[in-house]
Amino acid sequence: MNTRTVFVTLLTTMCAVFSVTPAAAEGAKIKNKDLIDFTTQDVERDGAEIRSVRNRYGWASGTWEKNLTFIEGRGLLVNNAGGKGNMGGDKSVKLADYDSAYLIIVIGNRNQGKTLKVVLTDADGTEAAWLFPLTGKPLGTPLLCKMLLAKPDAMDKPGKDTGFDKTRVRKWQIAGDWQDEKFEVLLVKLGATSP
Repeated sequence: MNTRTVFVTLLTTMCAVFSVTPAAAEGAKIKNKDLIDFTTQDVERDGAEIRSVRNRYGWASGTWEKNLTFIEGRGLLVNNAGGKGNMGGDKSVKLADYDSAYLIIVIGNRNQGKTLKVVLTDADGTEAAWLFPLTGKPLGTPLLCKMLLAKPDAMDKPGKDTGFDKTRVRKWQIAGDWQDEKFEVLLVKLGATSP
């Protein structure tokens, strides 16, 4: 049998398998949910004039308060700010159908920060935290920081009930490592995925 015949036979067999078992192929689909897309902002206009801009975050504090820069289509830049800062907001979302959350970032050339932290807070006040080391990671390349919802790196603040309830997320936060080194990190997207 020549190479072309083997290839055609293999391709035909694969197509037959997937056409016979569409439910199995359908069940393998990855589900994604955008929580916060930092690449866009909500703008209220009066004709060509901008009345107001609504950021994708509700608050910022510490060294990050005045050092967050929105870059249209790219994300929200923590712009050479010390690590003693954070930002976040309210976001009511049910993640029962999702195994993981994720943060997409790009580390800038001037970054000296060592660890980025993401915190999700559930309805009873439990704060689950995930830590992402930045040292040694490639610069200028989108990085996917995955957070297994069942296994946070830390529980910063226990709530009334034991454990983090992913079905009742109410708040989110992204923070520096509370050291003096400067952060230059572009925040692109916070989302959830399964499987």
